[in-house]
Amino acid sequence: MRRYWDRTPERLIEHGPRLGADGVVLVAHEQRLHQQQLTMQPPQPARRFAWQQHFSTAEHAEILSHPGDTLTSLEYCVPAKTPLR
Repeated sequence: MRRYWDRTPERLIEHGPRLGADGVVLVAHEQRLHQQQLTMQPPQPARRFAWQQHFSTAEHAEILSHPGDTLTSLEYCVPAKTPLR
């Protein structure tokens, strides 16, 4: 796990397209590789909170609603309820 990015390319070969229950392609293999491109690199500390800028206020609230008080009880830094964008 310490150098997961070294093995990511060979593991991503296993990814096929994501199919719906009806067999229709929801996400093509090429799209999935593009989505996972950062997993082939070491972690980038500057991107630590970048996810917050990619969601609307409603999406951000939805994401934070799932763990409930778990994050706070485990002393994680819980981001603000409103995204940075």
